[in-house]
Order: sequence, then C-alpha cells, then structure tokens
Amino acid sequence: MGAKNKIIASIMISLILIVVLKLTFPKPITNIEELNEFWITKTHGKGKYDIVVCGDSRIYRGFSIEALNEDLPLKYRGINLGYSSGGFSEEYLDFALSKLDTNSFCPVLVLGITPHSLTAEAFKNNAYHSYKSLGSFKIYKGSYLSFALKHFAPYKLQELIDDSKVNYMQECHSDGWIASSYLISDSTEALTSYKKTFSKYQIDNKEVDVFLSKIKDITSNGITVVAFRPPNTSVMRHLEDSISGFDERLVKQNLLGNSVIWLDFEDADFESYDGSHLHYKSAKKLSGMIGEKIHGLCR
Repeated sequence: MGAKNKIIASIMISLILIVVLKLTFPKPITNIEELNEFWITKTHGKGKYDIVVCGDSRIYRGFSIEALNEDLPLKYRGINLGYSSGGFSEEYLDFALSKLDTNSFCPVLVLGITPHSLTAEAFKNNAYHSYKSLGSFKIYKGSYLSFALKHFAPYKLQELIDDSKVNYMQECHSDGWIASSYLISDSTEALTSYKKTFSKYQIDNKEVDVFLSKIKDITSNGITVVAFRPPNTSVMRHLEDSISGFDERLVKQNLLGNSVIWLDFEDADFESYDGSHLHYKSAKKLSGMIGEKIHGLCR
C-alpha cells in the first residue's frame, strides 16, 4: 500500500473509532457546542415574537415559553432572553424590543426583576455582550454548524473519571430556556456568593431611574409590560432585601404608575435547587401561571 493510501486509511480508521467512541460514551453533561448554539441563536436569531421575557439567570433558567403555552387555547410565539447577571439597561431593553413583534395582536414584554438586575454591575451586561460582539465566523459556526459539532463535543475530565460527582444537570431548549436542577438540592448554597456580590455592588438610584424612564417610554407606545420578582427562597429574599439596597415596594409602585402589570408570587409555592434558581419543575409551574395571566390580558 502506498504512503498516500496509508494516510487515507489511517484517517478513515480514526474517524470510525471516534464515531464508535462517541456512540459508546454517554452524552456530555456539559456540551460546549450545544451551549454555544443556544446562546448564539438566542442572541443573533432573526425571529419576532408575541412575548419576550427578560432578566438574568433566574429568568434564563427559570422561564419556559413551552410551559407558558401548555394549557392555553391560544399559543403565543415567545422567547426567553435572559442572560447571566443581566441588567435592565436601555441597551438591553432595546435589544429585547427588537425581538418583539409590535404588529402582534398583543405584544407583551415580561420582566423578571431581581435586586442584582438593577445594579450598575449588572447594567454592563457582560454575558450578553460576549455573544453580541462575536465575529461573523463564530456566529455562522454556532448557527449553522453546531447541529453536527455538538455530537462531537469534548467531555469534562470529571465526567469521565466519575460522573456520579457531577451534581448540576441542565438541558437547553430552543425557546431560550435552560431547564436546570441539582441531583442533590441545597437551598442555601447561593447565599455566600450573594453576600459577597452585594458587599461590592449596591443598587443606586441612577440605574433605577434609567430603568423606570425606559419602561415609561415602552408602555406609552402601547406595549404591555408584565413584571414580577422571580421567586426563590424566603431566606434569599431576606438577604437581598437587607443588603442590596433594593426597595421592591418603591419599584413596584413606580411601575404600576407607568401602567405595568405587576405579579406577586409566594416563595413557598416553588422549589429552588440552590437558593437562587428554580428547579425546572417549578420554572414550568411559574411559566404556566404567568401564561394564564397574559392570556387573560390579551383575549
């Protein structure tokens, strides 16, 4: 066999071995290619929607458009535009509005407002910018090639050594939601990190005023805005209220004065797997409840 044929044969054998190994091994718990596809499609997709849901990680992990529609006689086109540590800056809200179909019979902007989402640090929207500023090749790769690449995504070392020690589980959905949970829940886990966060970053009237002014402009243009504070645990709520500078009563009062529909939820009605984010079953429950409210407004 000539050298050229040997090289070709080696490449073919290598490809076959890779495919066999991928078929033998379980799906990676953290699929980097799938995550890239998820975030790039969310950020750079061209679709327009009846409902656009905004917020930070408590939204992108905590709101399902599919569950919102599940028990409704009328199905709404929607997208979850939550980003990690996202903040309600003018730029982010303009991005959300660009996804909203203003010709819809009932365009609705849904805001999941957390204390951190109104801080100056959150207003930087670093996670959103990291995907918005990607080069054209990476956008193309994530949009059109990931359907194949995600089947060959690398494994994390811990998954290969002992996947029983991997506690976090997640599943990406095309509506912008990541269903997540812990195999072993710990409703106090996030408290320490939030204490550190709010020791550095406090809510300032400047960001709150910018947010409220922008929402006033949005509602004055005939767009329905629904706002709520994502439920988690009573302990986390107390922590945030005591050290973040967040005044829920004042924010709620101002939003109501700008024709925003505010929804209240009881923390005890939902389960948080880490003290901050909702278990995927509770996320679906919350989404369904909000869907019923929206349907009541729109019919």
